[in-house]
Amino acid sequence: MLLWTCRSWILISTPSCDEAFPADAQRAVQLPSQITEELLELLRNKREFTFMASIQQKTSSSGVLFSIHESEFSYFELESSGLREEIRYKYHHKGKQRSETFPYRLADGQWHKIALSISGSHLLLHVDCN
Repeated sequence: MLLWTCRSWILISTPSCDEAFPADAQRAVQLPSQITEELLELLRNKREFTFMASIQQKTSSSGVLFSIHESEFSYFELESSGLREEIRYKYHHKGKQRSETFPYRLADGQWHKIALSISGSHLLLHVDCN
């Protein structure tokens, strides 16, 4: 399974489906229920995964880069705060919401490549290959 944004498109790739969606400031991609279930099943059975994206964020803006949620429950999300110049990873562990914060100025109007890897209890964030 691969999920990433590339300039103005979001590509969702799973074993049974490849779909691309135009992305803009107000876009939220909602997958069909079959694909959502497949994605959630893959995440439940895997202790590791990687999310990759090429993004451009306006100066001083904030927003969620990537989120997997079902109704009101968020499994995890990656967000960027231009005002605080940080990237936050929010997740649930043992019934409590947790957050990890990385100081980084992503909201600078430039294109950036990000890769977030989760493996067991380890989290690795690369921005522009650093």
